[in-house]
Amino acid sequence: MPKIFIRLLLACLAVVIPAQLFATPLIVENIFHHRTFPVDNHNYRYISYLDFYDVAGTQTTNGVWIADPNGPFGGIYPDQLSWGHTLPANLNVPPDEILMATLWIDASFVDENDNLVEIEGIWSWDPLNQFWNDNSIYDLSNVDVPDFWNNSPLGITVFAGERKLKIDHAALAMDYRSATIPEPATFALFGLGMAGIGLVRRRK
Repeated sequence: MPKIFIRLLLACLAVVIPAQLFATPLIVENIFHHRTFPVDNHNYRYISYLDFYDVAGTQTTNGVWIADPNGPFGGIYPDQLSWGHTLPANLNVPPDEILMATLWIDASFVDENDNLVEIEGIWSWDPLNQFWNDNSIYDLSNVDVPDFWNNSPLGITVFAGERKLKIDHAALAMDYRSATIPEPATFALFGLGMAGIGLVRRRK
């Protein structure tokens, strides 16, 4: 009887494990303008919102699993997940100015504090560290790294250092001030200035 049970268990694993090994992450991005972000109830000028799915054959499930390569799920799930947030078109910092920027990562089944989060080459971020259902928020408002905001998409990578966790959603919400004046407006201001100078000279 125990031998039959072991054979059945191995047969189930033979079916389940390859399905997970060949799962492909699917990331769907939606862009919103002038929208209130429910995580902090702030109205942002620009939001890049991502939904994550795992696709294995004809089956699609919500969220993407990652796991510690040295843990019990190593080899079944990848040890990291990378994605990018599309930045606003024509954003150039400086002279444009970032007023407020927030990265939100929604994960589940978080059980330890030793995973790593990398944002556009920077490693000094806290891990996903809220137990079980994680809603980690990263303040990017004062990042002072050359070209951090000038290379779309903004790259994010999460490395699993725990048994396993699932990335469900992510959002980059931004407020920024454009420094450049559109050319038609520049020409209009120049024309008004020249007309004003002409009127002053005529009165004299």
